[in-house]
Amino acid sequence: MLLVSLPDSRAAEVIVSDTLLLSRLTARMCDLYHSIPITTEPGAVDEMHVSWGLDMASAECLSVEGSRQLASFLAWYDFCDQVSAEAHPIIGHSLVREIVEKFLSEVFTDDVLSQPLAITILGKLFKVASSSLLNKALSEWLVGESITREALNSKKTTTLQTLLSNWSCQRTDLVLETLRFFEVVLEKGNAHVMKALILIYLDDGSFLDSSVTAGLSNEEENETTRITRVVNSFVNLVPVGLRSTENGGYEQYLSESQRQYSTVLTSLKKQGIDPYSVPPHSAPHERQNGKRRELFYEGPFLRTLFNALGNIPYQPYEINLELTGIVSKVCLRPEHFLSLYLVESSLVRFVPEANSLHSVLHRVATLLASAVMARPDYEVCLKATRLRLITDQTIQSPVEDNKWITTFENIVVIEELCKELAAIAYIKNKHRLSLT
Repeated sequence: MLLVSLPDSRAAEVIVSDTLLLSRLTARMCDLYHSIPITTEPGAVDEMHVSWGLDMASAECLSVEGSRQLASFLAWYDFCDQVSAEAHPIIGHSLVREIVEKFLSEVFTDDVLSQPLAITILGKLFKVASSSLLNKALSEWLVGESITREALNSKKTTTLQTLLSNWSCQRTDLVLETLRFFEVVLEKGNAHVMKALILIYLDDGSFLDSSVTAGLSNEEENETTRITRVVNSFVNLVPVGLRSTENGGYEQYLSESQRQYSTVLTSLKKQGIDPYSVPPHSAPHERQNGKRRELFYEGPFLRTLFNALGNIPYQPYEINLELTGIVSKVCLRPEHFLSLYLVESSLVRFVPEANSLHSVLHRVATLLASAVMARPDYEVCLKATRLRLITDQTIQSPVEDNKWITTFENIVVIEELCKELAAIAYIKNKHRLSLT
């Protein structure tokens, strides 16, 4: 560490060009990764907390198969992370470039990204990376160095597309670990990643119809009415007969939503980003040079997210629960057009081809309601299911068929998601109001 942190640029250039130090560091990382048994449980990765030169993982963690190899790998990764942070910039940039080229690109190939353990480890690498250089390298490896809009139905195979395709596979374990990976990425909130995944597709306002302001004139005069309208747009998605409370019940999520929103704002501030700046954009439904406008496309990430949400009635409860975490993290972002598109769609009018979070959830709630409300005992079954899931109590369910159990579980998921989104909408609007 002392050697690579010398301030002399000439010494740094010699280390990079005339020694094998950086290639040896990366080769060691590859060797330690490949030493991890494929039978290692993905859950052991998340529970593992190690740092180079400090205490190793607890004896309890190390007793699990593969944990010692995993601990050695993560400790070495942390060491390389610290080297990239503390070393001379010439060395730091060269090291992370070596890690991308010789480790990330060669180890995490398309076939490896279909393995749950590999994706779990990849998520861990994103989560624990601390140096700005390594975080930048990870982000650019995931979404590309330059950010461009991906065309609808693009056939180009990328790391991002490979990971997104996992969402629709039939392996529950692979879907779960992939969703958890994206949740880590979203929580990290790297500006480059967020722009590539979402903002580049929304920040021109092309999802707005020409009558975008039609629903806003009265609300500008009465902010309370505006907030109530947005909140109720989510609360009322769930049919009355399926709700656990008559008054919406979103209040229980306000405290946590406030905490998470404050965390997001703090992260943006550290990155030097004004969360409320409105990017320059074209007038809604604008024609350019007499030509018809381009059809709106929300991008592969949001398209995949909407498709997964639309499949809630047919997916296991565990997958749907992970999906709600992704949705809430995206909706907690404060950017103007993202908020308008995902959270405040009830206030504006979209172009015909634009899908919305609100419309997707409405279809799901309607489908689930039609599936259960024909059962005479649906209220009893739903109450028992909700009590079991929310309180973790061991309750004898009146439903025995697994298909019906999953259906009732997913009703609980959709209701709680709508409550959480209502709370997020309330917090975001209240915060915006406090600034004005």
